[in-house]
Amino acid sequence: MQSVAADATTVYGGTSIHGGRGCVDVTTEARLFLWDPAQQRRVFECVPVPGAAAVTSLAVCGGRLVGSAASYSAESDSTLFVFDIAARQVTHTVQLRGPGTPLAGVPEAHGVVHLTTAADG
Repeated sequence: MQSVAADATTVYGGTSIHGGRGCVDVTTEARLFLWDPAQQRRVFECVPVPGAAAVTSLAVCGGRLVGSAASYSAESDSTLFVFDIAARQVTHTVQLRGPGTPLAGVPEAHGVVHLTTAADG
């Protein structure tokens, strides 16, 4: 788990390709998943940004989920994406100008670390 957000019915999670300190990486792309607490199960999963190594931040707003993804390459940009919750698909992406700044001691922290949305979306 790299990031998490929730609304009244669903928990949204973003993953990293890294399993943590001392773990072997077993996947090559970060994923977005939807968890239904009432059913106690994952109800949807996708790769929101092909090639991304982590979904670094998520925020829910008005039927949409806004997220950020990072590739961990100094030459690559971070990406913001908009996920339509009802349609269960990414509807927009925006490339940022740089990969972001890593936090000291946290190798997974490239890209946008925190997102929030305004009241008007």
